[in-house]
Amino acid sequence: MRFNDLIRLIGGASKKVIAERLHQLEKRGLIERKVLDAQPIAVEYRMTTFGMTALTCLDELRRWSESLPESLIDEVNSG
Repeated sequence: MRFNDLIRLIGGASKKVIAERLHQLEKRGLIERKVLDAQPIAVEYRMTTFGMTALTCLDELRRWSESLPESLIDEVNSG
């Protein structure tokens, strides 16, 4: 996926923050970065095989969070 596509998909975070997180994920071997064109620069990100091993855990976490009652979420958010 290209950087600007990620920006649109994620939303709510600055380009700087997303770029920093992508760099961290790349350093840890979860994604790979490929420069497609030098001018204008086009960069694509792909999950590595190692990164894909985290998808099962992340999906479980998503399902758990979606199963929480709204009242609990409201209570946590109100501090």
